[in-house]
Amino acid sequence: MYVMVLTHKQREIQKQRNRMWQLDNPDKVKAKHKRYREKHRDRRRISQWKARGIIFHDYELLHDIYIQTTHCDRCKCCLTMNNGSAQKCLDHDHTITDDINVRNILCKNCNFNVG
Repeated sequence: MYVMVLTHKQREIQKQRNRMWQLDNPDKVKAKHKRYREKHRDRRRISQWKARGIIFHDYELLHDIYIQTTHCDRCKCCLTMNNGSAQKCLDHDHTITDDINVRNILCKNCNFNVG
């Protein structure tokens, strides 16, 4: 297999070309970033859940359930993925740290008012 090794000067020239292309093609750059975010949204959301202490046996299954849920389990309002009072939240029990701790999928209002 052939591997091309670039000198420092060649790498700098390539970086400059890339910068110039990006400046000349802002719409293509924006579309590329959007495709990347959409492709990796699921993984980012799951890693955020793990960082917040959410424990579940199959995160892919949990994500599928989360995406398919359209109404709050408590007040039955229609959920959105955007910011606002009807924003979708994954409720979990913070006191459970060694087993499944997911309770419900709630709207933002119900999630803050869970007692």
